[in-house]
Amino acid sequence: MSRAFRITALAVTFLVGCGGPTASPSAPPSPATAKTLVGIWQSGSATRGPVGTADSVAFVERNGVNAEYFALEWRQVEPSPASYDFSDLDFDLALLGPHPNMKFVLLVKTIDLDKRTMPADLSALPLDDPAVVSRFGALLDAIATHLSAAQAAPSHVLIDNEVSSYLVSHRSEIAAWKTLYDSGIDRLHTSLPGVKVGTVFTFASAKQEPDLLRRANANSDFIDYTYYPVDFGSWLVTPLSIVTQDLTLMADLADGRPFSFTEIGYSSSARSGSSDQLQADFVAEMFQVLESYRSSDRMSFLIFVGLAYNAPNPLPPPPNPDDAMQDFYNYLGITNGNDTSAPSLGWPAFVTGASAWTK
Repeated sequence: MSRAFRITALAVTFLVGCGGPTASPSAPPSPATAKTLVGIWQSGSATRGPVGTADSVAFVERNGVNAEYFALEWRQVEPSPASYDFSDLDFDLALLGPHPNMKFVLLVKTIDLDKRTMPADLSALPLDDPAVVSRFGALLDAIATHLSAAQAAPSHVLIDNEVSSYLVSHRSEIAAWKTLYDSGIDRLHTSLPGVKVGTVFTFASAKQEPDLLRRANANSDFIDYTYYPVDFGSWLVTPLSIVTQDLTLMADLADGRPFSFTEIGYSSSARSGSSDQLQADFVAEMFQVLESYRSSDRMSFLIFVGLAYNAPNPLPPPPNPDDAMQDFYNYLGITNGNDTSAPSLGWPAFVTGASAWTK
């Protein structure tokens, strides 16, 4: 999904609303349950992914986070045939250097939403063209080799971001995409033994097209979703009672397999009918509802959107508060506060839930 972000002092931050009492804590985990990977977006970079700064990574680790999420575009990593640029990956890996206990999820994008992000010389070819399949396999091998040299291994790899948006609008390419995707799964299982591989579906597409979800993920190790509880026409947030139903449905649609979230969040925008309190209630409800799946080893990871690190609370309105979409996304994050303001209510709710899953 496309997201509007405010850029302040060359850093992209999420904006958040204010006010209201403290949210209820999440349900405690089962004592026998293993640690679960929990991350939080700390910036909105479309190329480097949601990784923040050295300070923000250290801060979130102290507050229950044990995973990061890196995103790479194929055309960015392979600017010319068989020539690879891993500078952005190395930038992200360097941030994790002082944090050996933090894991990471890696997204490799041949498709991002409804667009291809492939090298220019391949972008017009069918997705199952032998040249595309061969070059994609070589790309994944190169990534695996580079990670091995850096002594870094992802816990999970995702191929394509919200690919459901592309497949729904390019139905004639579903079979070809499946060929390319399945070849990537096989390649990664060989080059990165033990790493789990999946792709990303929006919840809206999964709900409306369950057969497409199952077909696309027939060989996936887990099912991954992005989830923003909002009506994309009016941009009004979904009531929490419906959120509970949605989370349960996503578990059911996974057909017994583990599932995960690369993006999950709830806006505090008053324009969207929300508030700081409703956002905090969502955070607590999210951890509580998902706990039963986590305790039965069905939660692969959860990446929450997001954190406005050391931002003031409350924040000024977005550039155009009359733009409902912009307002929704600008108030999607939570802030931990700064020297002159208190955290938003969602922050202690997130810390409570994340710590229960990761400590």
